[in-house]
Amino acid sequence: METLRRFRVLVARSTVGLTLLLALGAMPFSRVVAQGIALGGIGGALVFWILALRMEKLASGPGQKVKSGAFQLTFLRMGVYALVLYKAYTLDPVAGLISAAGALFIVRLVVIFFAFTGLDLKRDNE
Repeated sequence: METLRRFRVLVARSTVGLTLLLALGAMPFSRVVAQGIALGGIGGALVFWILALRMEKLASGPGQKVKSGAFQLTFLRMGVYALVLYKAYTLDPVAGLISAAGALFIVRLVVIFFAFTGLDLKRDNE
């Protein structure tokens, strides 16, 4: 369970950090794009945090419970995504929506990065 916890915290911190870095980088060019990036990145990190925390709790239970728990959380994930995209749409129907939709993928890119590099794994000397 310690490995799952370490992975969850590392991915969430990295996602928020990368999101803030990208939003600050976009700020001189477009405030709306920066806000869309911030909305999408934070929304994606929030959904990842909730899902990972729930899966940690379900991992110790029977397999059937994990499947139903993952399915139920799909509605929560889609609801958060809908709220983020709606808020970004109210900022700007084009730039805000596209930047928020793209930023929702930041957490997925961070997870893929850690999956291929193995930087989240505990080293022997730790």
